[in-house]
Amino acid sequence: MIPLLGSCQKKYNAPPFNDYETKIRKLPQETERIIIPKEWQKMDSLSFLRFKEANHVIIDADSIPSWIVNFNKTEAIYSQFGKIKSIPIKIGNLKDLKKIVFFSHSIEKIPETICNLENIEYLSFWSNKLKVIPACLFKLKNLKFLDLMDNDIEELPKEICELENLEEIRLDGNKIEELPEEIFELKNLKRISLGGNPLVNPAQIKKKFEDRGIKVVL
Repeated sequence: MIPLLGSCQKKYNAPPFNDYETKIRKLPQETERIIIPKEWQKMDSLSFLRFKEANHVIIDADSIPSWIVNFNKTEAIYSQFGKIKSIPIKIGNLKDLKKIVFFSHSIEKIPETICNLENIEYLSFWSNKLKVIPACLFKLKNLKFLDLMDNDIEELPKEICELENLEEIRLDGNKIEELPEEIFELKNLKRISLGGNPLVNPAQIKKKFEDRGIKVVL
């Protein structure tokens, strides 16, 4: 179990690793936006965990620290251009999360616990290595924006229709040949992009969406 700094506790487990760690130790505990650098594994976790009010977390690293789940007021997590391969299972404990962006990493699997994020509205795994969309994702009833561009997805499950508040979905650059009929039941869908997929009948698909007033990008 990772200890947290109490109001009277001033000590850390080790001296600052670098100038960045020295800098963040001087920031007020009420700081809401924090950046986790590539060298986080060489730093004292207490240097970060004292920010109990953090609601925006930027991960500028090639891996995600397990202690990130202690930021229970976090509303948004951003990370781009790295080598992250996996997401901590306990990410599902961050109940206030509304936005997740992992752009251009090497993530192969979305953890099932993501279904616990009932408040999530914006989810992006653009340019990763996903092959399957987990069923749990379709339990996110408040999801409005879903970006799965440039992955290795071959099939879009029929359960997609359960995302009743979905307004935009981006599926460009995958390996999808056909779409389930259920996708046309999404009443709030306004835009869908499907470019770069080996669709069997793109013209027919485009017409079906446009007949429902949905903008299509092929």
